[in-house]
Amino acid sequence: MSRWSDQFSKHQIHTTIKNAFEALDFDPEGLDSEVEAEWRRLRKIFNLIKNILDETDPEFYPENLLNNLSNHLQQQVVAQISNYGANGNVGHLRNANDQLTSQIPTIYQIAGLTQPQKTRETITDLESAYDEFCNALEKTKTEFETVIDGNNSEIADLEVRSAALSSSITELQSTTDGQMSLWQTEFTDAQSTRAQEHSDAQSNRAQEHSEEQATRAKEHSDAQIQRGKEYDEALREFKTTAENDRTETTASHNKAFKDTFDQYAANVSTKTKDINDKHASILEIHGLVTNDGVAGGYKRGADDEKRAAFWWSVVSMVCYLLILVWVVSKGKLGFGISNGSGIDWPVVATTISVTAVAFVAAQFAGKQSRIHRMNEQRMRWFSFEIAAIDPFLSSLEPEDQQELKKQLSERLFGQDRVVEDKPTKVKGIDAETFKSLSEPIIEAVKSVRS
Repeated sequence: MSRWSDQFSKHQIHTTIKNAFEALDFDPEGLDSEVEAEWRRLRKIFNLIKNILDETDPEFYPENLLNNLSNHLQQQVVAQISNYGANGNVGHLRNANDQLTSQIPTIYQIAGLTQPQKTRETITDLESAYDEFCNALEKTKTEFETVIDGNNSEIADLEVRSAALSSSITELQSTTDGQMSLWQTEFTDAQSTRAQEHSDAQSNRAQEHSEEQATRAKEHSDAQIQRGKEYDEALREFKTTAENDRTETTASHNKAFKDTFDQYAANVSTKTKDINDKHASILEIHGLVTNDGVAGGYKRGADDEKRAAFWWSVVSMVCYLLILVWVVSKGKLGFGISNGSGIDWPVVATTISVTAVAFVAAQFAGKQSRIHRMNEQRMRWFSFEIAAIDPFLSSLEPEDQQELKKQLSERLFGQDRVVEDKPTKVKGIDAETFKSLSEPIIEAVKSVRS
């Protein structure tokens, strides 16, 4: 191995390439796609540089270019890759690729001086054979001179043989010169052929690289167009699905509201019919005509309160339905938030105002329905109690009947029956009302029995 080969094998560029591969020794799978792209390009370029160094003639290489390339790679590229390994910032990989891009002209300039691996091996074998031949020739010459120096006493006796040997050496030299000249000619022709083949290979590689770059650019453009189409299709499908879901939800809510309202109306109708049936049964059992007289008046008042409570509840439910329809329609048209100019305050104020008015009306109607429902319950209970007095009194003695009527008249009539402004939270008849109605009857019965 020559001193130039030793210098090339010990050059710092090999250490720099080794450090780069060690810094890139991590698996980018599972990381960001940008990290994987940056990592792949760095590995590809460093593999290219390593292949170029493998095909470079160790006795004929651009030392200054290799020095500059090694220094730049170690300071600007390998350092950035090491920084990424320390903190995981993908910006270091981008900087490393940018710094490596600036050295591409130098890399291709060095690549222009490379030779194919097979050609370089052939030249190396020829150089080794020539060196061995020269060494053997020099060794033979040295041994011959040693023999001559050691046998000076025999020179005289060997002049004839010396002349013959000189002639043989001259002939051998002539033959050697001829062989060397022939070898030189063949080597020159082979070198010219290899140079032409290398130039053609470089041109072919450059053309293939240009075609590959154009193909990749077209594939990338087609992929971007396809992704755009897929995104538009997915967006349209999402909008259609959302519109269908909103329509189905609105229809489901309207159907549920209608079913609930129909069930409520059917329940009211069933209970009304049941009350009327039971009332008719009471009239039939006791032979009472409560539609006339005091009890009948309370019953008619209770019926009026019942109708009023029903219609007020209908008004309340209609208001809630209007609020639902209003909110759904505004949800489709937008709540006053425009795409470019911000919030449309007049539209927002109108939406809130209409919703608030409908909500207040629904609350008011619900309160009125509750008040009328409580009045209905009180009047109906009172009518039942008045209607039940005569059947009860008919089972008593005349003196007990007169005494009981006197006590009941004092306790039942002339009382404050006005409904309070704020209705109680207890559903049905509250405890005070029930007590005020039932206590006189209980005390009167106790006094009669005593």
